[in-house]
Amino acid sequence: MEFSIKAGNPEKMKSDCIAIAVFATDKLAAAKLSAAKLSDAAQSVDRACGGRISRILKQGDFEPKPGATLMLYDLPGVTAKRILLVGFGKQQELQARQYRDGIRGAVRALTDAGIGEAVIHTGDLGVREQSADWV
Repeated sequence: MEFSIKAGNPEKMKSDCIAIAVFATDKLAAAKLSAAKLSDAAQSVDRACGGRISRILKQGDFEPKPGATLMLYDLPGVTAKRILLVGFGKQQELQARQYRDGIRGAVRALTDAGIGEAVIHTGDLGVREQSADWV
């Protein structure tokens, strides 16, 4: 496997797949919706596709536990062929273990789907007690 580092807007990156982070929040029992918070990169992609990611998450079919994934296809306004939502647990509790579980889940989903080239957009995630270089 070969890795490289790129910078840019996730919605404008040409790739077979862009993986973006989704965080868990406290569930609203009355609404019975999966409560999720989008990372900065995920918010950018969501705006580009007219809020489609937010609408999908409101259906409650994805719980953003560390390592959980959901593949989305053909989102309008996004250059990548696919978007992979990756769960990282609660943002305020994001530590090295949860981060590694999220990355491991993303790599597993990308491998299982036979995706040859992907961007995992996690540079904006703050991992407790870890430097930006570590991330």
